[in-house]
Amino acid sequence: MRVVLHACRAARPRAFWLLAAWLLACAVDERQPSLEARASQPRDVDPCVDAGAGCLPRSAHGAGDGPDAGNAGPASGDPSPDAGNGSARPRPPYLMPAPPACGDLILGSDEVCDDGNRVAGDGCSADCQLVEPGFACELGRACSQAEVCGDALLELKETCDDGNDRGGDGCAANCRTENGFVCSRLGQPCLPAAICGDSVVALGEACDDGNTTSGDGCSATCAIEEGWLCPVPGAKCQPECGDGRVLGTETCDDQNLTPGDGCSATCRREPGPACDTSQVACRVGVCGDGALTPDETCDDGALNGTGYGHCSSDCTPGPRCGDGRVAALEEDCDDGRNQDAYEFLASACAPGCVRAPRCGDGRIDGSFGEACDDGVNDGAYGGCNADCTLGPRCGDATLDADETCDDGNRQNGDGCNLACRVEQSRI
Repeated sequence: MRVVLHACRAARPRAFWLLAAWLLACAVDERQPSLEARASQPRDVDPCVDAGAGCLPRSAHGAGDGPDAGNAGPASGDPSPDAGNGSARPRPPYLMPAPPACGDLILGSDEVCDDGNRVAGDGCSADCQLVEPGFACELGRACSQAEVCGDALLELKETCDDGNDRGGDGCAANCRTENGFVCSRLGQPCLPAAICGDSVVALGEACDDGNTTSGDGCSATCAIEEGWLCPVPGAKCQPECGDGRVLGTETCDDQNLTPGDGCSATCRREPGPACDTSQVACRVGVCGDGALTPDETCDDGALNGTGYGHCSSDCTPGPRCGDGRVAALEEDCDDGRNQDAYEFLASACAPGCVRAPRCGDGRIDGSFGEACDDGVNDGAYGGCNADCTLGPRCGDATLDADETCDDGNRQNGDGCNLACRVEQSRI
């Protein structure tokens, strides 16, 4: 029987207690004397004691019908040999253990947890049927707060909890916020952090075309610019054809999406008709009428084809300053830019297709460091050097071939006159 009880107790605690109670009741019943045995026993003998049932002597309860009733010993039920008639040592009463119940730190078969009390909010619910979120409960101990990633609760060292323990979605498998994400709502997916120019439309952005350049539909702050459509997140924005504004890849916009009127349904110029300078109303262009249309690059009207600085007869630009070709009669130079302020290189050209100021042009350009420029710059005495610095001369404190003295100045009366000759009075 002990083996059966031990196996039952290990398998199912509540079933163990029920089985133990039943077996004990059977054992006690078998050990009780029959009615005939009770009748044949002396009246001063307690049948419960002789039967070995573990009961107290009747005298201990103050009960008995023999002549010695009440004289068997002290009423306290002293189990010493002198108690009662001394014929047998009384046994204490058997107390059956109570079955497991919620709050006794014993995990019953119908309990999920048991922390020794019936109070909710400490990890185990009041009915022992639920381990409360954010707690871990061990058998025989009070529950303790636990970090459970994926339970949609922010616990201990967690910085996010989106309701799962998978990484790569903004909240890592250990419930730490991943770089580039913002996790502001428990149990909800994290959102990419707003970094304008990363091709990801994040919280607070209306578009993101992969750059921070304005004028392409998505501004430097990732806001959609007027006249543009940005339907695909992370992709380039497209101009809104038909709004009367020529933007981006549009070559015309006549405020409609009707083809055959000079501007197609995709806002591209159609052969034949042309749009006016406002790019709105399309019409047939006429080269030479002085009106520049999108299919023309130049139109001077009656001056077309008349020479330098005017349009060609086919409404393309004629010879002009800035075309990179030097017109011998009209230009000194033409490098296509013509923006040089000083000729550091021989190819330099100033606005208007004229030579830029340079050393050797006979003009002293002090702002560019010239001290001398006689246009010859051969280093002769009294002239200029090739780098537009002063050549040898009287007053430079250097005795040159034609000088008898040079005191560093050109003053008379100090022994060396202004022509660098020794004054007679000083000889």
